[in-house]
Amino acid sequence: MKGKRTAPQLASVPPYKKATNLVGCGQADLIGDAITDLHVVLRYCRGVIPEPYCRQLEAEAPKLKVALAAAAWPPGVWLQDSNISNLDLIAFPSGLGWSAQLHNVHLDRDVLAVIWYARDGDWDVWRVLPAISGPPDPENVSETADRIYQFRSHLKARQEHTCLADGKYRAEVYLNGQQVGESVTSLQAGPFAPSSFSDLNLAIRSPADWHSVQPSPPAALDLVRSNLAPGGQRGAMLFTYYNPQLESDETTEERFMRKSASYLLGETTPASPPETACAAYPKEPGVRYARYRHGNTAVLAKSWIADNGFAYVGLVFDHAVQADPVEEPSFTARMFENCNALVSITNMY
Repeated sequence: MKGKRTAPQLASVPPYKKATNLVGCGQADLIGDAITDLHVVLRYCRGVIPEPYCRQLEAEAPKLKVALAAAAWPPGVWLQDSNISNLDLIAFPSGLGWSAQLHNVHLDRDVLAVIWYARDGDWDVWRVLPAISGPPDPENVSETADRIYQFRSHLKARQEHTCLADGKYRAEVYLNGQQVGESVTSLQAGPFAPSSFSDLNLAIRSPADWHSVQPSPPAALDLVRSNLAPGGQRGAMLFTYYNPQLESDETTEERFMRKSASYLLGETTPASPPETACAAYPKEPGVRYARYRHGNTAVLAKSWIADNGFAYVGLVFDHAVQADPVEEPSFTARMFENCNALVSITNMY
């Protein structure tokens, strides 16, 4: 006589339990696959697997995710008064950023990890973005007295230099093996496409109808490339400079930005702060921003000096800015595209 069929026990499901043993430290891609699979199972469990099992899996899912995160990024010692608050997210076509207030958290003592997700509309689940998930890179973190900022370039993190599509994105923050925060943000930027220039070690994500061109002299005397909108009234210019003295102070970065902007404007002087033109910039250590204006041409600029000593400058220009751009109906949309293109400019490796 056949016995009554019982639902399988959660402990008998191997993928998640075994993943915590098989995954080595820092293997975010494998952990990401396991967490994404878990989300798929949770979303489509009912109707395929007996209801008691689905309820048990839902109850255990948060613990499984914590265990998977701890397997990839072994936690430090948990302190009761360690925590974060006021988690904020920012999204660009080229990457995602987060900031939070820290409470008794020290990156040289504690293990802080962020798992980024993109909403998959076809499957109606959250999929992990492993390329930008994990502990903050100390070289890519800005800190104030009680707050931390980090921007992760998806354009740089992926070897194929892909970009983020419009949609919803989520971040989960883990501190010493415990989830301490999560938040969701949205990206609505329209069609953008990546371009990369290996000889400059630079990449950009610009509106999809912009195209790459080789600038004419005198700009061609330097390492420079351009991405231009149809008609050439807007575009981006990317520069790589040899910096033999290995200078890396703010004055040096400003000098390289002015030199680059002079190709478009002649003699340049900084205009108002960039925050008046763009809604937000990610806080990236060592990266400076500026804005220049001459006649109807406005230029947004960013500059940084890499560890190899090379200086990098990115410009996004608009030759058709009216004297009072606020009165120009298309200015806001163009500026939104210009700012997203500027933020995206990054090293390829």
